[in-house]
Amino acid sequence: MDKPGSSSPAKPPRFDPGKPKVLFTGNFLKNHVFIGSDSDKKQAEKVFLRRGKDVSTVIVFNRKEFAQFAGEVFSRQEDYKANPRRTFRSEKVYTYWSRGGDTDSDKKRAKPEKGKILYGVEPKPKYEGIHRVNHLEGMM
Repeated sequence: MDKPGSSSPAKPPRFDPGKPKVLFTGNFLKNHVFIGSDSDKKQAEKVFLRRGKDVSTVIVFNRKEFAQFAGEVFSRQEDYKANPRRTFRSEKVYTYWSRGGDTDSDKKRAKPEKGKILYGVEPKPKYEGIHRVNHLEGMM
């Protein structure tokens, strides 16, 4: 029991599944994420075009999957703190669209695949002490 006037330790932050986007930088979301109910190539193409790169990968999440991945990111904060420059791998497999290559036809072709996300986090937390996902290293 705390004595009057004593301060109790600060409660650790809790994951809010209603706000999963706070665990990702805006550029990561803009360049690599599509959240929707379908994995339609047209939807992935919108993200490809926004990015304007020849080689690109777009991860397609439904809302539940995105909240699950955000929950994983939140729960791994100690791992990120211990070694923030490491490449991390998601626990689950997700759908993604990828395109790119040497020929023009490769650069225009996109196909859905499944894989684990390889990603990096901010080396120094910039949002409420949280290491946010800021870089897509690839898929496996």
